[in-house]
Amino acid sequence: ENCIHAIRNNLYQQAKGSACSNAKITEADVLQIRKYAALGTMQKDIAAMFGIGRKAISKIVTKQRWKHVI
Repeated sequence: ENCIHAIRNNLYQQAKGSACSNAKITEADVLQIRKYAALGTMQKDIAAMFGIGRKAISKIVTKQRWKHVI
């Protein structure tokens, strides 16, 4: 009941980006990842550079994840 009330009244805010305790990369890393992708670097190579999965790279590049980073 308390959680529902907090969500409905915008009292609960989910951590975004590197503020999230599970984040493996930072906002600066996201910008680098997008630059590498724009230059044509393969996503599997970018993933290896940053130590995260290729699917995560894909979602970052297509702005399905980390969309708050411009």
